[in-house]
Amino acid sequence: MLSLHDGQTCRAARAIAEHRLADVRQRMLDLSRLEAALATLVQRCSTSKGKMSCPLIDTLMDGVS
Repeated sequence: MLSLHDGQTCRAARAIAEHRLADVRQRMLDLSRLEAALATLVQRCSTSKGKMSCPLIDTLMDGVS
């Protein structure tokens, strides 16, 4: 955005900033969803007892096949 100081308008800088803001907000939403999914898996791990398979590994393996 600093390169816009060479004469481009404020409107162009705002458009770039709005695009970046939308990108940051989307990444935050994605990270929030990831955090919730991981928290659920960690909770499932802490409640698993005995010789049951690991919920974390099972979930990761489901995505591999």
